[in-house]
Amino acid sequence: MNIKQKLHLAMINSYNILTKRTTLDDVLESEINILAHIPEESSLKEVYDMLIDYFKDIEMYEKCSELIEMRGELFNEDGTPKMIVCECNYPEFDSYEGQIKCNKCKKQIKK
Repeated sequence: MNIKQKLHLAMINSYNILTKRTTLDDVLESEINILAHIPEESSLKEVYDMLIDYFKDIEMYEKCSELIEMRGELFNEDGTPKMIVCECNYPEFDSYEGQIKCNKCKKQIKK
């Protein structure tokens, strides 16, 4: 397998993880266990931008379009994360620190 093929497979694996087509564990346990990003260390917005640019360059516009839509749901135009607020009638939470999230829907209760 050449470098170009490895790069493409890494991009596909990262795309599949972001779009929830697979899990990180599944990728790491597979024979093609390479990623285009470092989970937990990479900026999520930068990962979206990188994948969008890559798929646009190789003319895989359906993947590009899906990633653009997902990025738009998560980030404002200036790149700051959108706050996704809990709409549960009776939110439940355990922590009083940082971003307080609902145990039911996992969305933020308070900024």
